[in-house]
This record gives sequence, structure tokens and C-alpha cells, in this order.
Amino acid sequence: MQVMPYKTFEMDENTSQITQFMQLFTVDDTLRFTMYNSNIYGKNILVFDLSTGKAVDSVRLHKEGPHNAGGNIQGYYIHNMDSVYLYDFWQYTFVLVNRGGEIIDRINLSEKFPDENSPDVTPSSPFPAANMPIRRTGNTLILQGMTRGVTDAKRVPTVTALSNLSDNTVKFANTYPAVYGDMKNLHER
Repeated sequence: MQVMPYKTFEMDENTSQITQFMQLFTVDDTLRFTMYNSNIYGKNILVFDLSTGKAVDSVRLHKEGPHNAGGNIQGYYIHNMDSVYLYDFWQYTFVLVNRGGEIIDRINLSEKFPDENSPDVTPSSPFPAANMPIRRTGNTLILQGMTRGVTDAKRVPTVTALSNLSDNTVKFANTYPAVYGDMKNLHER
């Protein structure tokens, strides 16, 4: 291990020092640090210059009105400053907003989940966090999570949701590793 320099970011009285969601984001070939800011005055995503530690931009999130994204935001993905995907955990929904926080689209993932009685897989419950950020490859947003509900021995429990923005489908992949035990044996006990 090697001690590395640390980085500080300037915060004002409207910035919470506690955040659960962060993302590095490149703007005009410059790497930026972003964080979800939630406090009593409102919510936004702050964009910081890495070299100075100063906030240089933000994405406003509305608390009320037609552009209210809701109070259950559990992660975000910045494609660009006018395409920010907020993830509403309770609704299993992406809320696409622009720089001003205006809602462009809502993508309800739960409508694309397999039927509860699907014989193949148990869908994961996406739960983004700083250690499990939303990622994008091509037109697919990748979310990590956990198995939702109880599964039976015939269905494979998954932890990854792949949301394809091109064809509006959701696929589930990646089962729990063996360290969690044989799911079939767990259900036969």
C-alpha cells in the first residue's frame, strides 16, 4: 500500500457533507467529480473541478411540480449534462432529466421484468450505491442489486439488471457466487 494525496472539495452552507452517490464524469476531455446533494433546501447533483475542488456546475432536481423526480432517488448516471438518468428505487424507474432538472422521460423497468411465475430467473432488485454505481455500455445501462423476494430452487436468482435503451428491454444476469452457497440446497432444507 502507498499513501496517496487526498482531495478536498469546497462546500457551502447548502451542501450536505454526507452523500451516498458519486460519479466521475468527463466534460470536454476534463475529468470531473460529481455527487448527489440532498439537504433540507433541495436536491441537486454537484459537479466539481478536480484540480481546484470548486463546484463548477450542477443539475437541479425539483422538489415539487411537474418536474419533481420524487424523493426515492437511489443513484444516477450522467451521460451528458442534458441526459442525466436518476434511479427511483421504489418505482424501479429511471427518470431522465436535463441540466435544469426538467423531466424528459420516465423508463419504468418493472414493466419489463419477467412475470413473477417465470420459470427461468428471479429478477434482481437494482440498488445503486457509490460502491455499485450505474454504468453504461453502448445503449445499455447496467445496475447491480440483490435478489428481490424469495426464489425457489427452480429459478436462478440474479444480481445484475441490463436495461437496453434501444429496444426498452430489461435482462437479468449474474447469479450469486458460490460463496453464498448452493441455492437449490438452501431451499431443500
